[in-house]
Amino acid sequence: MLVKVITDSRTTYTCEVAKTVYLAPNFRLAELANNLGDKSKPQWEDSPESRVFVVMLQELRTWMEKPMVISSCYRQVAYNVKVGGDRRSAHLHACAADWHIKHNQTQRDHVSTKWRQICEAHGVIGAINFYSGGYHLEAYSNRWYGNRGFVIRDYRGTKRDW
Repeated sequence: MLVKVITDSRTTYTCEVAKTVYLAPNFRLAELANNLGDKSKPQWEDSPESRVFVVMLQELRTWMEKPMVISSCYRQVAYNVKVGGDRRSAHLHACAADWHIKHNQTQRDHVSTKWRQICEAHGVIGAINFYSGGYHLEAYSNRWYGNRGFVIRDYRGTKRDW
């Protein structure tokens, strides 16, 4: 698996890494990498921001005490265009994840509150989207979208729903 590494100085290099590597106790590189775009070349963007994002995902997963089924995290540009993703998407920087779990509305509200707390604890501006089929979590929304504070979007029952 190819990993694009971006250092603090924004120097970029690419290296080969085994798919079985764990980025956090409950998340393998293979499940967070772009496996849906070019299956022959799954990729991941390793940067200071993506590392913090994975730590944040693990904190949410630990709090929930349930598996998070990740459907999309890092996306290559071509795949992001194919699925209709925003050209500024946090997915392009490995700072967003789409996932699902069976929840009722109260549990959804708790996830939203907890994600906000995790973002604040890391000094990160984040967001959460609700869909009928799951959630979209993102970090560093200020960098990719210019958000000035935590954002909650509810797309259930709209054209943007999945």
